[in-house]
Amino acid sequence: MAGVDRGLRVGGVCLHRSSARRAVLLGMLKQGVSSVRLQWEDGEATVSDAAVSSLQPCEPPPFVVSRLGALSAGVIRQLSRLSGITDEVDLMTAAAAAAGSRERLCSRPH
Repeated sequence: MAGVDRGLRVGGVCLHRSSARRAVLLGMLKQGVSSVRLQWEDGEATVSDAAVSSLQPCEPPPFVVSRLGALSAGVIRQLSRLSGITDEVDLMTAAAAAAGSRERLCSRPH
């Protein structure tokens, strides 16, 4: 669902040009190094390193909203609010408010 560019991305599937094997890009080893860590999609799912120049990004599968039939619009809205993409909830303010209400509940005489 993310991204509009067609480049390599962490979590994305890529093709190793010389071996024609598919892998999931796990991340970079160190900043400034031109190799990345991959988890191969073949039967063993082994992890190894490869040069970025030897990889070609694979087109991600299309996002089809109709496959989310079990999710209501309300659930999707709440998930988007929790992720912070709607800017409707200031998570720091919400956390402080929740902590304050817990303090009030705990300090009540029984």
